[in-house]
Amino acid sequence: MSMDQLNKIKEILENHVGKENQISSGDIGPQIGIQEDATHVQVRNLIREAIEKLRIPIGGSSRGYYLIKDEAELKQYTDSM
Repeated sequence: MSMDQLNKIKEILENHVGKENQISSGDIGPQIGIQEDATHVQVRNLIREAIEKLRIPIGGSSRGYYLIKDEAELKQYTDSM
């Protein structure tokens, strides 16, 4: 997994702040040069890696991923886990 891909994920998610602005892994993949099947395993793994290595607050649901916008949204997200 390259740092370029992780930084690109961060850049993409900076345009998807807040739960109401989610983007699916299927939409992220082509933007970082990944074409894969409907499970999007590679993209999901890269998102996990971006959370760990870049220390960015990414939330997710069955509809997609987003940057957590504030403390209230972070609390809501962690309470739902």
